Amino acid sequence: MLTPGVMSAHYSIEFRTHFTKMHQTVIGFIGATEQLLFVQVGTFLCYWAADSNAIYAWPMTVPGIEYETNLGDIVLSFAFVTGIHYNCENIYWSFREADDTMYALGCLLPYA
Repeated sequence: MLTPGVMSAHYSIEFRTHFTKMHQTVIGFIGATEQLLFVQVGTFLCYWAADSNAIYAWPMTVPGIEYETNLGDIVLSFAFVTGIHYNCENIYWSFREADDTMYALGCLLPYA
C-alpha cells in the first residue's frame, strides 16, 4: 500500500461511509484519532528522550509471555496491528454493504 499510514485510516472511514451511509470513526476500542496518536507518540518519543532515537534499542520484556524485544519493535508492532485491524474492518463492512462489489473494488484503487 502506498497510501501513507496517517491517511489510510481516514480513507477507510470515508470508504465505509460511502457504502454504509454511516460515518464510524471508532471500531472496537480504537478510533482513527487514537491510532494516529499512538503512531505519533512513538515518533515523538525521540524528541523528549535524552538518548534521542537510541531509546528504540532499549531492551524490553513483553509482560505475560516474557518475550525479549526492544521498544522500537513494540511501537512498530502496535502501530501495524492497530492500523491493519482498523482498515480491514472498514473495508470488510464496505464490501458487505456494497450493492456492486466491482464498483467497491474500483473505489479501493486510491489505496494502491
